[in-house]
Amino acid sequence: MNDFKKLFYGVLAVFVLVLLLWVGWMGFLSDRGVDAARLEALTPIPTLIPATLPAPDYAAAAADVRCETTPVDLLGAWVAAGAPEEGAFPFTDLATGEACQATFAKDVMRLFSEANLWYSGAPSCTTCHTSDPATAQGGLSLSSYAGLMAGSANTADLFAGGNWEASRMREVLVTGYMPLGRPPDVPPNGPVILAGERVAEE
Repeated sequence: MNDFKKLFYGVLAVFVLVLLLWVGWMGFLSDRGVDAARLEALTPIPTLIPATLPAPDYAAAAADVRCETTPVDLLGAWVAAGAPEEGAFPFTDLATGEACQATFAKDVMRLFSEANLWYSGAPSCTTCHTSDPATAQGGLSLSSYAGLMAGSANTADLFAGGNWEASRMREVLVTGYMPLGRPPDVPPNGPVILAGERVAEE
């Protein structure tokens, strides 16, 4: 039994000694600044697989194709285009003047249904102007295309037959009457937002 212990401890001591020598040798080589080619020559199996795929273009992937506008300008462009429920309508990028397009479902409805859009802490317009005209504030439902087109208890045509500048909707937005609680430092046309997308050049 004593012979087995001596053999076991002897093998263990030799293993630890070899390990320490190997670690020391690697440290010595790294201190001497052994170049990559030298290390590769000492390594029988390549440690890195050569890259064969092109590097991803993160800049292109991160490029935002949306356009800058304001809520009032976007609504005005939608009304000027005939207030379509389907299909895209044109508008202009506020910063670059580039041609852009948006849709009612994706961009216009968001102006009424998204909280914090008009100012930080703003409830969505549909909080008060719910889907049920009977219980909606002022009899106005802003939760659907049909609700917008139906108007309110006081104004049957919110968009003045396509004359945005004379419309009741523009009036209440630009004067700051709506959305409720709007701070005085918010510009009349609302904050700059991203909407739609740039029209691809042909």
